[in-house]
Amino acid sequence: MDNFGIPYLAVAVNNVTSSGLAAGCKILLWDRTSPTIWNDEIDVPEKYIQNILYAGGYLWIWAGSTANLYVCPLGSRQATRVWTFNNLDPRDYAFTVYPNAVTYHNGRVYFGLSNSPSASSAFTPSGLYSFNPNPTNLQLNIEINGGTLGSFRSIASMYGTASQALYVGYQTGS
Repeated sequence: MDNFGIPYLAVAVNNVTSSGLAAGCKILLWDRTSPTIWNDEIDVPEKYIQNILYAGGYLWIWAGSTANLYVCPLGSRQATRVWTFNNLDPRDYAFTVYPNAVTYHNGRVYFGLSNSPSASSAFTPSGLYSFNPNPTNLQLNIEINGGTLGSFRSIASMYGTASQALYVGYQTGS
């Protein structure tokens, strides 16, 4: 859940079957005043949404088993994929962007891509990433990769402070 500009509150909703499998997802938008449950929605062409963040006039959406990055401009109802992490590991692990592992800090979006099987593997893109929230000039920077921290596998949370510090909590080992 996050703001979508001033007018809306955005809520990521995942549809799950009775057997617990992901079956589809969307973003529900509520105008904060209507008595209805939601006023509008944004379809996301994945089975599930992992995380959302509003920054720079855009709603950023991480969805699907490889944490594809989508963007939706304020005023639009169209989610467009702008980045895909390629999973080259033959074991077909799903990547995760945990709910507290995304933040907007000092004009950049930071997120932790997690759940790789091995930090030292050539297959894994796990790490702390950042980007300027401008989809017309999206450049993804890796601030810390899994190998930098030894056996790093997952980023669990991040928090930016007014004193310019960015705190990152991560898991080592298995």
